[in-house]
This record gives sequence, C-alpha cells and structure tokens, in this order.
Amino acid sequence: MKDQYIVIVGCGRLGSTLANQLSKNGNSVVVIDLVDSKFNNLSSDFSGFRVEGDATEMQTLKEAQLNKARVLIASTHEDNVNLYVAQVAHKVFYVPLVLA
Repeated sequence: MKDQYIVIVGCGRLGSTLANQLSKNGNSVVVIDLVDSKFNNLSSDFSGFRVEGDATEMQTLKEAQLNKARVLIASTHEDNVNLYVAQVAHKVFYVPLVLA
C-alpha cells in the first residue's frame, strides 16, 4: 500500500505500529484515539494526523475525513467498538477496505 488515505482507530501497540509503518511508506495516515497520551506511541517521524475523540461518534469520523479513506483499520482493545466502526465505515462512508 502506498499513497493511500488510511484511517486507523486506536493508537495502542498495534495501531501505532501500523500508523508508523504506513506513514513511513508514504501513505496519508490519520489516527483516532480517545486518549491524547496514546499518541505518544507514534514515532517522531510520523507524518500523519491525530484526532482525539470517540470513533463511535459520527463527528469524530467526519473530522478524520473518513469519506476520503481507501482503508480503515479498527485496532482498539474493544471488539464492540472495532466492529461498530468497521460497519459504519463500510455501510455509511463506503470505505473500500475495512479491517477490524
């Protein structure tokens, strides 16, 4: 994957690792997390954007411009949140590739 707009929900170990690598590979990456301190997991050379907010709220997904995304990765520690966000991304925002 290169030169794609990717939204990652959750900036824990998995989300931050994916965000760092995808950003390093030249993708436009937006990371959403409820807790601001989780963004400390991102490397200093992360070139993407951070959105502090609840990904189960439509306003947060709109702020992350999910409508432009080619890929959504839901990687929170909450399965219900991951499934909900994945469904909304697929059914409402028509994101072509959704992973949870």
